[in-house]
Amino acid sequence: MARYDDLPTSMIAYATVISCLLLIAIIQGTQALCFNMVNTAQEQKLTTSEYTSSKAVISEQLASINGYKKVAVPPETGPDGKPTGAAPKTLLQIPVERAIDLILKENKGKSAPIAAPGA
Repeated sequence: MARYDDLPTSMIAYATVISCLLLIAIIQGTQALCFNMVNTAQEQKLTTSEYTSSKAVISEQLASINGYKKVAVPPETGPDGKPTGAAPKTLLQIPVERAIDLILKENKGKSAPIAAPGA
């Protein structure tokens, strides 16, 4: 027979289990929220980042490809490492698009026959 000063152990066990499950759910929810916030911050950093040094190099390279300029080519060297030519050559560098147009015009009348496979 239960006495008036007995503790309700079944209710205490029930409350303990429910509070542990609630605590685990809160911890998991907080972890998911933090993970989402970190991913959002990283995506925002990647979309707003500027690569100034690489952009400068790329724009310099594009300018050299798309412009005309004179280029000094050193003479070829022999097996002994000494130059074989008399002096460095000076060549004119032209834009890539212009070079493509010149090659297409040059080879316009020349068409190589297409060989059938296995022939």
